[in-house]
Amino acid sequence: MGLRDLGRRLKAARRGEGCKGARRAPDEGAGANAEPLADLTERMARVEATAPNLHASLVRLDPYQLSAVLTDEPVVSLRAQVGSGKTTVLAHKVVLMHRVEGIPLADMAVLTFTQKAAAEIADRVRALGGEVRAGDLRYFGTFHAVAAAILREEGAAEVSGRSPRFGILDEEERLALLDEIVEKDGLSIKYRARLAMRLEALEQGRPLVGAMKYPDDIVLLRDRYEEEKRRRDLFDFDDLILWGTRVLEGGAGARPRWAAVDEFQDCDPSQLAFLRAWMRRGDGAKEVKHRGLFVVGDPHQLVYSFRGGDARIFEDFEADFGARVFRLPCNYRSTDAILLAARAVLGGRCGRLTGTRDAGTPLRLLRHHDPTQEALYLARRLERYSSEERRETAILFRKREQARPIAEALDAAAIPHAGIHGEVAAGTVSLLTFHGAKGLEFDTVFLVGVNDGLVPLASSFGDPEAESEEQRLLFVGMTRARDRLEISYLADPRDFGARPEKSRFLDLIPESLIEDEIPHLDAEPSAIGHSPGARVAHSRYGAGRVLAVNASTVTVHFDLHGVKTFSLAFGDLGLEGLAADES
Repeated sequence: MGLRDLGRRLKAARRGEGCKGARRAPDEGAGANAEPLADLTERMARVEATAPNLHASLVRLDPYQLSAVLTDEPVVSLRAQVGSGKTTVLAHKVVLMHRVEGIPLADMAVLTFTQKAAAEIADRVRALGGEVRAGDLRYFGTFHAVAAAILREEGAAEVSGRSPRFGILDEEERLALLDEIVEKDGLSIKYRARLAMRLEALEQGRPLVGAMKYPDDIVLLRDRYEEEKRRRDLFDFDDLILWGTRVLEGGAGARPRWAAVDEFQDCDPSQLAFLRAWMRRGDGAKEVKHRGLFVVGDPHQLVYSFRGGDARIFEDFEADFGARVFRLPCNYRSTDAILLAARAVLGGRCGRLTGTRDAGTPLRLLRHHDPTQEALYLARRLERYSSEERRETAILFRKREQARPIAEALDAAAIPHAGIHGEVAAGTVSLLTFHGAKGLEFDTVFLVGVNDGLVPLASSFGDPEAESEEQRLLFVGMTRARDRLEISYLADPRDFGARPEKSRFLDLIPESLIEDEIPHLDAEPSAIGHSPGARVAHSRYGAGRVLAVNASTVTVHFDLHGVKTFSLAFGDLGLEGLAADES
């Protein structure tokens, strides 16, 4: 990049034109965007002299991204809009700190919330930074994995009475050990099937739960559990963060010189305590001058308050540590129609969110009769998709139970589907909750069952904070889509608390962005006298609903026996229609 070209780009960014290919910049509303650094030419020249491969990659970043990478502030808070390239920035920052600032990779920590995210960042670091030696990335991983690595350092685990070779209990093993202690010691425990909940309540000072009037042996169980873990040289997942924090507070164990946190908005209080301990000396004094911290996330994607997330996490962090704030306003993922609709769902409370793509096609808003009709419609749509198109398609829902009729309809149509988000095989459609889809993106996204009472959940009615989180969750679901977004709701949602009307949040989307359509499935009876969606009865399988009819077969989902497919070649199928009151 020439000096003149870089200067032009920086001036354009300060005018609000810094997004590559930007077509429009919506009104900013709250949270105006921080300007990029005024002059980056000297810093870029230094990078070019010390790490030419990194320099060749940096020139492709926009000025906002570049400023966050090149700043020499020790503590940085990067507020990244959805689809703005935060992982790209984070990987470039790691390589710059290593190749230009001279910090060994083994003296860095990159904390994430999934192993998949940690692996992606590590892969990008390898691609940008050249050879990575064994052990260099031992502090790249989830909070739990990094805490475990620190505890395995010589002298660290001993603080808790464990050896560096300690084992880690997964949740199933944890519950099995608790059950073993209850049986072995003959303890009296109420609500035993909910031991994890009981112990969590105890930590919050509530030994009595539910209808309990007198204490049971829950305190004794907790104490015996702690004793048994020490005796067997074990930690559970909660212990890793807790004891990792205590080790750092006491000055023992490794303390990497520079750290980054991905998806910072998802940190809970224990993870924040871990970070604070990492940033301080053993005597409690801050050590910001000698240790760097780079946090990145999107406050508009805070959807885990039930795990302890706090909507003010960025403001509190920035005030506590005097962090320099940068922002990434440029969305490189979604069409303008999708972005403007998603922004409207938040009531415009997302600061500047600038699109870089064309307007795209309007959103489709559909009303189906019930979950079965919705599922049949999706199966028919996806039957026409190519294998590659299906792989880039996701069906998202608020509650896991909503997936059942969809999965059955896709099975009947022989359309592969999966609920995992790693690499999916060609031809496989992703079925995910809104929460499970966070961090992913697809060409086409179907949001299903978006009824009032489901989005937002009925339990959030009258609670402004809970409703705000439900708005953010819908925003997350909508912004998973790159090119096409379709939203449907149900006239008969068949879910407790759900109302037979579309979500109130959808009313916030301008009509100009929506293409309304009320789909209709085959309304005329088929050759067997029953249409898809009809309620039927069978002498052997009982009541059910017709899923699909074609020239040779009829597929029915029976209430008690699941999906059955009948061949028309055998004549009478034994299916009789049911009136509404009979079904």
